[in-house]
Amino acid sequence: MRTYTVKEVSEIMNISPYTLRFYDKKGLFPFVKRNSKNVREFNEEDLEWVYIVMCLRATGLSISNVQYYINLFRQGDETIKKRLELLIEQRKVIKKQLVELKQKSEMLEYKIALYQGIINGNTVSLHNPISEKVKNRDLIKNSKLRLL
Repeated sequence: MRTYTVKEVSEIMNISPYTLRFYDKKGLFPFVKRNSKNVREFNEEDLEWVYIVMCLRATGLSISNVQYYINLFRQGDETIKKRLELLIEQRKVIKKQLVELKQKSEMLEYKIALYQGIINGNTVSLHNPISEKVKNRDLIKNSKLRLL
């Protein structure tokens, strides 16, 4: 079976060698072997784990929760329900972040259109764009956006 060095995995997966080593030290790649020179050797299955860990971390899952997920996996199929619960909770976090990002994107779109209108001579008023939205207090209350 073909093996890969940290450098090779780094290039294949587009992740820094430092991050790979850090994750390995944290126990996020429990199946990675070391050769007689103590060099990490990743196989194809290990690359799948690297991908899974990268995805979990990209969702904002903490290292300790990734460790928890991996420990559950290592315990076998009797932990599938707990793994599912962890992933469902993380999905809720992501969905909330998506709503917040959509609100911020809408503000950017508004500002871009406003500035483009000014540049093109179509808009003459520079008012506070959020003032129109203040009527909808939920937008302000549910967003991290604060009036300055």
